[in-house]
Amino acid sequence: MTSRTTAVPAALAVLLACGPDGSPEVGDRYYGPIDATALDAKLRPATGTRCPTGQSPCYPPQEVSVRGQTVRIYNMGTVSSGLTFTAGGTLSGATFVAGAAYAYHFPDQCEPDLAYDPYWDPYPGDQQFPIFSALPLAPTPPSTAVVLPIVRVVGVDEVADNPCNALKKTASVEAGMFGAVAADRVTAFEARLWAVIDPGAWVVPLSATSTFLPRFGWSRGLIFSYLDGGKVPLNPAGNILVMDGLVVDSVGSGTCPGTGATGCSTLTANRVIILPFGPDEAQYSPIVRLRHFRASGGAAPSAYTAICTRALATGGLPPCTGAPNEVDISSVALTGLEETLIAVGSTL
Repeated sequence: MTSRTTAVPAALAVLLACGPDGSPEVGDRYYGPIDATALDAKLRPATGTRCPTGQSPCYPPQEVSVRGQTVRIYNMGTVSSGLTFTAGGTLSGATFVAGAAYAYHFPDQCEPDLAYDPYWDPYPGDQQFPIFSALPLAPTPPSTAVVLPIVRVVGVDEVADNPCNALKKTASVEAGMFGAVAADRVTAFEARLWAVIDPGAWVVPLSATSTFLPRFGWSRGLIFSYLDGGKVPLNPAGNILVMDGLVVDSVGSGTCPGTGATGCSTLTANRVIILPFGPDEAQYSPIVRLRHFRASGGAAPSAYTAICTRALATGGLPPCTGAPNEVDISSVALTGLEETLIAVGSTL
């Protein structure tokens, strides 16, 4: 069943609790859902033919290939310029991690209210939603800064007597409301890809049996949904480790995605992207640098479904066997026209 993440508007009673000194402590005010039109364009929902009938706007899954198998991911957008990779294929942690938003995450440290009624209650109270310091909003012109939905996830200790979701602002945690003591967000964090999405859009399941669902979060008293794309791997220097994937283009001319090139695949199309690893593998990263490879002999892009290598340093990739569905990634040059995919995948 397709899920819709809109919280039903309703009046919210003032939440009261007892502080350590016996004085009443009041939870943060609820201001409703975010204005999703302010999100960075990559994170806004699709519309029209990419959505099932009657379910527009939506976040549809996309079929990609991993090791010869078809899997589904949520394509949270691609970046065509503005990212600089090191020679080792990493992205700057100083820019995209140290400068990222942070989120306080303490889901079970609260007093749950299990009597949730979706028709009358504005949001569930069975656990505390993470509290984000900022949202991935579209840059204000003339800024062309690249927005990546990377979040520094930080723990909280000693919070007590707080109803679940009484806390909705990072400032309240930092002020010690309900006794909260936050971990050091500069050093004690886990980098994760938490892609904030429109809470009013349909999220089409990854499969008929998938249990992977969007989650709720808070920012300054506003509620939103997000997709958990998993841990963002970092090297010892704190830079982001990315995967190198492939876009398979049809027979044509020119260098995709360059100006005037023909036969270039649409990056949201099914079975044109090949990933080297799946989300359950240690080498996986939700940040994928895409090289373009052109199909030969009239083959369709979907005929290619696996990445291999003939390089001495395999990086965990299997050696090429000569199978017709394989692409030797060591033979596909980096051209400076690479696009970067933000992928949310799950085995659930």
